[in-house]
Amino acid sequence: MLLVAFGASANANKHFYPFKTLANAFTILLLVYSYLIFIFPYTLPQKKITLFIIRTLLLLVTFLSLAYIFRYSLHSVLQPGASFIPFTWEIFLRDRLSIFIEYSIFAWGYWFVEYSILKTKENIRLEQEKLLLEKEHLQAQLAFLRIQFNPHFLYDTLNFLYSHTLKTAQTHTDYNEIPEAIMRLSEIMQYAVNDTRKEKVELSDEIYYLQNYIDIHQMQFRNEMHVVFETQGDTDQKRILPLTLISFVENAFKHGDLTDPTDPLIIQLSALNGHIDFMVRNRKAEQRNYPSTGIGSENIRKRLDLTYGEKYILRESQNDTHYTVHLSILD
Repeated sequence: MLLVAFGASANANKHFYPFKTLANAFTILLLVYSYLIFIFPYTLPQKKITLFIIRTLLLLVTFLSLAYIFRYSLHSVLQPGASFIPFTWEIFLRDRLSIFIEYSIFAWGYWFVEYSILKTKENIRLEQEKLLLEKEHLQAQLAFLRIQFNPHFLYDTLNFLYSHTLKTAQTHTDYNEIPEAIMRLSEIMQYAVNDTRKEKVELSDEIYYLQNYIDIHQMQFRNEMHVVFETQGDTDQKRILPLTLISFVENAFKHGDLTDPTDPLIIQLSALNGHIDFMVRNRKAEQRNYPSTGIGSENIRKRLDLTYGEKYILRESQNDTHYTVHLSILD
């Protein structure tokens, strides 16, 4: 078919056949791969019919031009005086158009089969991811049901403990911090149980939760933890996925050495120019206080992916002495 496509003359020199074969193969491969690489992928899936027609017409003009050059112009240059079928536009267009249509159909069929296979694989992958997310969601619900209790009972109990320890603290100064610790614990539990059911919460509420968490640890360790917590910007106007920032602060308390006043835990949060930027930097403890499983980091990335997609950047870095995490969210 490759030789017939260029209408070789019976009197043509046999030494010219390899060139015609290569020229024919080149134009057909150009036709097919132009469809597969430059036309079909950028027009058919997006239903861009006008663009498809324009690119197909440009490809047709290119194909006919190359066919004319290879068949007649180079034939006379490489083999002067050789006889061949006289040129007529009718014969030329009829032969070239039939070849163009034939291989266009072939290219479309090949691309359609390949696209269908890839689309099927993609649908299977998305369905598997959906099933996995549903399974994880169900497991989370079951885990929550296992530990679920009546929050009003908890708050009533904490209020009871607070009122009684407050009376005790008035007569025993050693217990002054207990009522405050209970109050902060109550606020933490209230935030964790109620507010975290929302898709997003005010950034100021998340900051208040972090501050309570830090204060309870300071009470627990007699203010021997050295922490610098800085915020800037209009935090009241920003909203964030609940319990996002606490994971990184918890990690610092678990695995960091916060006893050096010259090298404290640094927590910085800013809400400026449409961004929420959060940074935590801590000195590494020589011995881990808690084993690291990596589950917390993996879970927070999944939550960020589901909520913000590509609108966030999470970077973690460390050296021999320090660990730093930086989260940037485009709100």
